[in-house]
Amino acid sequence: MPEEVFLTYNYLSAGLSGGVGLGLGCCGAPADWAGRQESFSGQIAQFKDKWEGMGRPIVITACSSCYQILQMNLPELPLESLWGILEEIGLPPAAAGGEARRVAVHDPCRSRHQSHVHEQIRRILANLEVEIEELPLNRQETTCCGYGGLMSLINSEVAAEVADQRIASSKEPFLVYCSNCRDHFAARGKETWHILDLIWGNNNLNDARRKGPNHSLRRENRRHLKNKFLAEVWRENVIEESGYRTVKLVMEPPLGELLEERYILAEDVQQVIYEAESSGRKLQNLDNGHYTAHMQLGIMTYWVEYLPEGDFFRVFNAYSHRMQLIEDVNRDE
Repeated sequence: MPEEVFLTYNYLSAGLSGGVGLGLGCCGAPADWAGRQESFSGQIAQFKDKWEGMGRPIVITACSSCYQILQMNLPELPLESLWGILEEIGLPPAAAGGEARRVAVHDPCRSRHQSHVHEQIRRILANLEVEIEELPLNRQETTCCGYGGLMSLINSEVAAEVADQRIASSKEPFLVYCSNCRDHFAARGKETWHILDLIWGNNNLNDARRKGPNHSLRRENRRHLKNKFLAEVWRENVIEESGYRTVKLVMEPPLGELLEERYILAEDVQQVIYEAESSGRKLQNLDNGHYTAHMQLGIMTYWVEYLPEGDFFRVFNAYSHRMQLIEDVNRDE
């Protein structure tokens, strides 16, 4: 929900003195969960360098995972939760209970040792006159939504079972303050609001029922948000899209769902097609005219079946393997 991030930033800027910065990067939690300590350490070092370069300001987090990661690995950071700050400066006029009259609060698993955050969320809901149902496992004893530790990437069936078990603990719509929890529950059909939905007036049941963005749209949302800040807040030039980003794709919804299951980004497909069209390295199926091309990106090799259609490229299939193709072709022969 990039709009809610934009509104929240502007509200903080108006309510706090001394200026407010914005970080759209990562705290390193996924690398930590995956056991990639070298990558994680590099991310933490990068975060620290940026923080010191900004004059060692107070760090405000909306994410319990970010809060825990930074608290444990950079104890010198002065940390505040967004929810405590909003309590301090007051909720925006748009905040209202709407159709969220009674909710079951799901505390994210990474908030287990953040009792002050548990209280902040509940006080905000009380101010919104939203009745709370406490789940059997909550606060310090809360359980996972099925996303934590990258469970859904390792074993999607177990992750779905964990989510369904949590969903079964209440018939009321869920109220969460973790974006991954919200999207993971919503993907299983559970009505779920993020606390920012209520704070910014997106509080009807249709908002609670909306599905979260897929992996490709998450990236597009972040890119859109960055460009919006550059253009409207900091008045900086936004670099026009070039290279593979100019490749316009069209595909049927079932294929989009399949690529999501295969963790293939639209950006991956764009790069393969752009390289194929630029270099001419592609094969054509003479029966249907479709082209097939491949390209190695990192440790993965991607294949895409496509066909140009005017200014667009229609995609029929895409798949990938964790492999490298060693191509030694003597072009003089």
